[in-house]
Amino acid sequence: MSIASSITQFLLLAFADTRELQLLHFCLFLGIYLAALLSNGLIIIAIACDHHLHTPMYFLLLNLSLLDLGCISTTLPKSTANSLWDTRDISYAGCAAQLFLFVFLMSSESVLSPGATAEMLQPKCAQPRQAREQTDRRSWSLTALWQFGMK
Repeated sequence: MSIASSITQFLLLAFADTRELQLLHFCLFLGIYLAALLSNGLIIIAIACDHHLHTPMYFLLLNLSLLDLGCISTTLPKSTANSLWDTRDISYAGCAAQLFLFVFLMSSESVLSPGATAEMLQPKCAQPRQAREQTDRRSWSLTALWQFGMK
């Protein structure tokens, strides 16, 4: 006769053992989360509402803001909830989902960041006439870069 047991959760290490420090951790990370939501939300709203900002560089900035929102929203809410409710566990499925989303979003962001930098530096390095002629070609290449980053 064999005895089998299964573990369905990971146990997490707490930032602090005292309740006061856990509440401080909750307040600090909640403030960071809300600041990130507000700043990225303002960037998204500004780019979406102003038609002068509908250029390839701002298109990439919009997508970087969305990816940043996704990155911070995958891990921070669970961490703050654990601090608030004094729990230290996460399910295997929850951990796998967090890991998959975080790696996916960070890798997409690491692919898009150099594209945004190159787009920003391109007008400074090229002649103005050449920059106007290459706008359509760059738009297509940046769209392809964005698609590659999302896969």
